[in-house]
Parts: sequence; structure tokens; C-alpha cells
Amino acid sequence: MPKQLTFARKPARSYFIMNRTGVFRPSEMTSNQCKEPGWPEYTYALRMVFPGDMKLDHNDFIIDHAEVDAMVRKLAPKGSCEDMSARILDALHELMAKKNLPMVACKCVIRPSDPTAPAWMERVHVADNAHVEALRLLQ
Repeated sequence: MPKQLTFARKPARSYFIMNRTGVFRPSEMTSNQCKEPGWPEYTYALRMVFPGDMKLDHNDFIIDHAEVDAMVRKLAPKGSCEDMSARILDALHELMAKKNLPMVACKCVIRPSDPTAPAWMERVHVADNAHVEALRLLQ
């Protein structure tokens, strides 16, 4: 385990912020996928916030990034970007609950994989009012 940081005074709180990006193909094209006909691929970005004092696994990880990516690819969300971001965050919450991981906030960004696409969606979840301060970490 790496050496712990030493602060002049103990920090009020610390957090782990895990980031994962990837590409997925919707399981089917839908009429509400975009104003124009749907894009064939979308990129996603997840930003997940965990308490800094949480217990890590036997490899000193929170969770393997590849497992998060596999979850999104298997899910292959469809529909509007609003729908897709909600489905991804719901599945992410289920995965964290299954693994008993205390995620306190998360952000999901969905955008067409075409870099010229002019619009995208961001969705944020916070575990409860006690963790609202974690919202600023999702910027």
C-alpha cells in the first residue's frame, strides 16, 4: 500500500474520484434518439465519487475500470440521451450496490461519437443530502 500523505492538519473530508470513458452502440435505433436520425455510436464519460476512507479491495482498487466499461457495453442503452444516461446511472448504482461500494455521487455524460455533434447530455446523481457537497467534485 502506498505511503499515506501527511497534512499540517487533518483534512475535513477526502474523496476518491474515479473516471471512466468509453464508446457504445445502442441496442437499437429509436425515433427519439436525436432530432436527426440516431447516431450509430455514442461516447460516455462517468465520474464517480467515493469516500476517501473507504475500504479498497485486495488489489487496492475500488473497482476495475474494465468492469464498469463492460457493464455499459452490455447494457447498450437506447433511446434519447436523457434515457441512455438514466439507464447507465441506474445500472451503475446496481453494480455498486452489488459490490457494496459506497458511491456518494456520480455524473454521466452522453454524446454522439461524431465530434461535430452540437449537443450532449449530462446527468448527476447524489446519494443523499449529506453528500450534496460532492456535487462540486463533479465539475
